[in-house]
Amino acid sequence: MSEKLVTKGIVLRATATKEADYILNILTDSLGRIAVVARGARRKGSRIAAGSELLAFSELVLYQRGNWYYLDEASTISLFDGIRQDIELLSLASYFAEMTEYVTAEDEPAPEILSLLLNSLYALDTLQKPQSIVKAAFELKLLALSGYEPLLDGCAVCGTHNPKEPVFDAQQGVLDDFITPSGNTDGTDGQDNSGDGTQELDPPSIDVDFDKLLAEYPDAVGFIYAANTKIQYVIQHGNGNDYYLTHDSEGNTNNNGSIFVEELNSGSFSDNNTIIYGHNMKTGMMFAGLRNYHTDKNYYSAHPYMYIYTPTQNYRLDLYAGFVCDHDDEIYATSLTQEQLQAMAAKSDFKSNIGTPTGKTVTLSTCSYEYNDARYVVIGALNPVD
Repeated sequence: MSEKLVTKGIVLRATATKEADYILNILTDSLGRIAVVARGARRKGSRIAAGSELLAFSELVLYQRGNWYYLDEASTISLFDGIRQDIELLSLASYFAEMTEYVTAEDEPAPEILSLLLNSLYALDTLQKPQSIVKAAFELKLLALSGYEPLLDGCAVCGTHNPKEPVFDAQQGVLDDFITPSGNTDGTDGQDNSGDGTQELDPPSIDVDFDKLLAEYPDAVGFIYAANTKIQYVIQHGNGNDYYLTHDSEGNTNNNGSIFVEELNSGSFSDNNTIIYGHNMKTGMMFAGLRNYHTDKNYYSAHPYMYIYTPTQNYRLDLYAGFVCDHDDEIYATSLTQEQLQAMAAKSDFKSNIGTPTGKTVTLSTCSYEYNDARYVVIGALNPVD
């Protein structure tokens, strides 16, 4: 027999096996969630029977053989007897155990989740707190400990820290007051209906209150939104390219800079080709996400368009081409010919679902590092939407 291990743990699931054994799924304080064989636990008079019951919290003596742990001794600390005597409480406690098993990983200690489960069972068993309150508290805390806590100290869409008049959305978290959730406007459900279920397309999911936005950001001319990405920013114009490279949307000096329209453009998206710049930050912020069109061959199929909201008109930007180019490439002109656009499609990293744009275009540009002064650009057709 190998060296014995002593730990504390609670039984999340007990599965009968063979004639008198259990396979126990136990969340322990030091070993994480482990599978344990409890030999003879179902026999009458077994010294490990109590410690093998569902929701039994015990001090356990284990030994390991191969990939399996075996239960040698179990000194029960709490069986939560009050829960076992009430079918509704037992059902709720079993749900807690099931959710705990679902969010924890094998062999990875999760002391905070173990503490949450024990405290929740104690609240039901000893403190006799209302089931609805305990259930809600358990679920919210478990989500937070599992990495799904909503962003509360900044806007979940535009990233503004401590918005002046925040609103809370149950799905997205805190939003700046000029952003409100919205359903799809293109008649789809946001899913790829090709039949394979592998891609999720970008639906519009915000409305922008430009009265409020302009009150906070006087240089704003629009808002760019690509759902399920970090490209969700106020678009600036009016103070020149050099200024926006080093100042954020609130006018503070910031290495992230801003998302901004080329100073030679009008800022109203009335030019034949409007250029929008953003830094390629190592944190993934600003326009760093554009590089995904270059590095991930499946990225375009999941993100074939973005949305640009302006005070007078909303647009869908149907993406046409993406490629690495020089900093002074012809794409940085405020007007492009059909021949130029066709040449861009030929060198694109992805094959677009649309034909050559015949109307206005928008070029999104960020730094790239294949060579000195390299840029990565994504160009799309600017199509008005209601």
